[in-house]
Parts: sequence; C-alpha cells; structure tokens
Amino acid sequence: MIIRKEQLHRLKELFNLNLYEVKLWTALLEKGDASAGELSKLAEVPRSRSYDILESLEKKGFILVKLGKPITYSAVHPEEIVERFKTRVTQEKSRIIERIDHIKEHELFKTLVNTYAQSGTSAQDSNANGVKGRQNIYARLHEMMRNAKHSVKIATSEQGVFRKTSELSDAIKSAKQNGAKIHFLVPSMPNTEYEDIVVRENQTLNMRFALVDDEQLLLILNPDTDDKEANEHGVWVKSPYVAKAFSTIFDEFSN
Repeated sequence: MIIRKEQLHRLKELFNLNLYEVKLWTALLEKGDASAGELSKLAEVPRSRSYDILESLEKKGFILVKLGKPITYSAVHPEEIVERFKTRVTQEKSRIIERIDHIKEHELFKTLVNTYAQSGTSAQDSNANGVKGRQNIYARLHEMMRNAKHSVKIATSEQGVFRKTSELSDAIKSAKQNGAKIHFLVPSMPNTEYEDIVVRENQTLNMRFALVDDEQLLLILNPDTDDKEANEHGVWVKSPYVAKAFSTIFDEFSN
C-alpha cells in the first residue's frame, strides 16, 4: 500500500475511524473502484467484516456504492471529506457554545457560582486532585497549558503526540504566544514534523506525565491505549517540589 502502516494510526485519529475502516478506505483510495472481496484482500481485513465496515464508511461519507454485479465501491475525494468535517465541526461547535452561553445566563447558574464562592475552598488551592476519564484529563491539561509561561514538558506515547497536538491545539497556541517552550518525549519518533515543538525519543522512560512551568504535574496512572472509552486516571499536583523532580527526570531522559 502507498499509505504506510505507521500512518494508519494517524489517519485513524484524524478522521475518527477504527483501524479496519482506515485500512479499507486507504485501500480504496489506492485501488480506485473495487469490490468488497478485492478490498478485503488488499487491506488485509477479514472478508466477513468488510461488508459491515464498507457500509459504515458509506454512512460516514467516505465512500460511494456503485450498483451492479458485483457491487463495487469508490472513494470520495479526501478534500471533500475534509470540507464536510469542517462544516460538521463548525456547526456542532456553534450549537455547543450557544448552549453553554444559555447556561451561564440562567439564574440557577448564578446561584451555583455564589455557593462555590461562599464555601471558601477550591480545587485550585489543593496540592493534589484526582482526574478521571480522558476528556477530563485533556480538559485539565488544556487549562494548565494555556496558562504556561515558560515550559511545557510532556512524556507520552507516539499516538499520544498525535492526539495532544490535535485535541490541545488551542492550548499549544496560547502557550507559544506566552513564550513557553513545548517539548515532547516519546518512545519512538513520529513521522510527522511539528512546527515550534521539540520531540525527542527515549525508549527507556515508560511513563506518561505533563509538566507546566515546573510548578504543576499531571501524572497519568494507566498505560496508553487507542480506546477512547478507556477509563484513564490521573493525578494533578500543584507542587514545585514534585514538579521539579519530574522535570529533572524528563531532562535527563531527553539528553
């Protein structure tokens, strides 16, 4: 295949597809019109699964079905798919922002804010807090990074670099505008090059954590997985003492 195997995971993340979907789609891009049997063989996907997966790709707008005997499939142009994605994401983002704005205008929301203020305590003031779930972990990391002033250091997997540079693009942009230097440490170098981000390889350090300004640490307690529903757990620590210790580890393994 023209698409290298190591690039399949990147496409999987970019287009929110599973591995079989990516394999069949890229095989169709390479082959042109093809039957399910031909694609199954080319993509190395079990034939018994190929029909369901091709149907899924059709519903998602990645391929077209050509009626006939046998039924064949053709790929939608990648640029058209990207434009569709942009339209859907923009529409969904507008709907979400509108709902959030309505929440903030509600009297009940104001009551919640006043109740929180009167309690006199805040998670922001705590030295250590648990963070559960990938979305919550990314939300915490986003908040940490967008306020970074000096440095962001992230030890993660190769797939983790892809996810974070995509999911946290706004926070990365804010950190760079603040003058922060962004460094990633991974067990194997990704093929993609990143602008203004330093990526170094170390196959020994098998940890996942993020440091901001050597003051905050977000330590992930689970190994990495492609499963978006994985029940990930993390610990967010606001302690220069702890953060600097992990920063020393990061720097030593980066050299």
